[in-house]
Amino acid sequence: MIVKNIKKNIYNKKYLEDREVVWDNKLKDYKDKGIPLWNGSVYYLDEFAKDSISIGLCEYKDLVFLEVKKVKDLKEEYNLNFDFIYINVQVLIVDKQCKYLFGTKHNKDYIEIISVGGTLRFEDGNQIEKFEDIVDYAKKEISIETKIKIDLDSLKYKDMIIDSSICTFLFEYNIDVIEDNLLNIGEFDGFVIIEKSEIFSKNKFMAGARLKSLQDFL
Repeated sequence: MIVKNIKKNIYNKKYLEDREVVWDNKLKDYKDKGIPLWNGSVYYLDEFAKDSISIGLCEYKDLVFLEVKKVKDLKEEYNLNFDFIYINVQVLIVDKQCKYLFGTKHNKDYIEIISVGGTLRFEDGNQIEKFEDIVDYAKKEISIETKIKIDLDSLKYKDMIIDSSICTFLFEYNIDVIEDNLLNIGEFDGFVIIEKSEIFSKNKFMAGARLKSLQDFL
């Protein structure tokens, strides 16, 4: 896959002013709850074809703005040439018994299950210039969020999946047996080991937005 970086003005003054109001409210809400919140540069999908993509940089603030307005409304209200399709990398960890390992986040009314991975960010000068850079990002997420010593033969790229405002580069990591202490707690507050049929069952767990975007594919 060919990866092209683009630079274009995706904002206007009114949009930036309104986005800042939403961001300030979010900061206050998180501060009251004692939760840290960061802003930074994240990658978005500009155009895609069968064997090539164009990507650019936006801010995490844009993703927060999406929590209060739909993409269609944002584009129409501010006359934006920006589809708000942000890029994330997900790694599904699965063993020989077809059991999947997910991190958990306990909320008030349910337990959210989360895959290893995250939003594709620009940090430490890590310009994404080729597909191999995305593979490296997946390996980095595994090294941060798990205790797995990466075997490159076990990491498989599955597909690029676009759902609403999320573009996912999906990987699968195959392991012989999933162990209880495989995830780094801190990145998650716990873990679950479940079969594929349970991921979206909603009986015990709730798939997060990132994971839910893969439902049709899985």
